[in-house]
This record gives sequence, structure tokens and C-alpha cells, in this order.
Amino acid sequence: MTCVRVPVEVGHSATMLVETELDVPVVDIISAMSKFPGIVVTHDRGSRRFPAPRDVVGSDMVWIGRVRKDLASEKIWLWQVSDNLRKGAATNAVQIAEALLERKLIGRFSTS
Repeated sequence: MTCVRVPVEVGHSATMLVETELDVPVVDIISAMSKFPGIVVTHDRGSRRFPAPRDVVGSDMVWIGRVRKDLASEKIWLWQVSDNLRKGAATNAVQIAEALLERKLIGRFSTS
């Protein structure tokens, strides 16, 4: 992963190289990510649109765009942007706890 640091008021951007066990078509990656809670996919095959820090201000969502195959392998490249003032370790911890509560995984184990 490469972290892009530029002087913006809000936002954190990263380009990511994703490796999967099996060769997965880009369209399937985009479809799966589009259904995942907390993710906004701005990828559009007909445009060169990608999310920018200004798009995410005030949002708890993670925005993804520019999803494409690596030229030298079966890996997938994508661009990710989030509001670093809202979406970070604290928000992630709360969202993970909420997901565990929803699945009834918290409270299942007792220390007594």
C-alpha cells in the first residue's frame, strides 16, 4: 500500500494493491465492494472518476474508485479515500463492536 500525503484540510488517501487466492474479475470485485456496508464505490467503467478528499468530508464511509487489474499480475489496484477526522481507529472500534453485538458474538463468553 502507498499512502499519499498532500496538504488537504480533511481526508486520507491510499492506493492499494490487493492479492487474492484466485483470479477474480474486476467487475466481481466492484460488485462485492459495492454491497459491503460502509463502502461507497465510485468506479464507473465509462469515466475516469475517482474519489477525492473533498468528496468524503463529514462522512464515516470509505470511498473506493479506480479499481483495475495490475498490468504485470492478477492483482487488483484500487484507490481509497476517507475522512480522517471521522473514520479512524475510534469509529472502527465502535463499528466492529456494533457488528459483534448484532451477530450476538459479544457476551457469549463468560469469565465466571
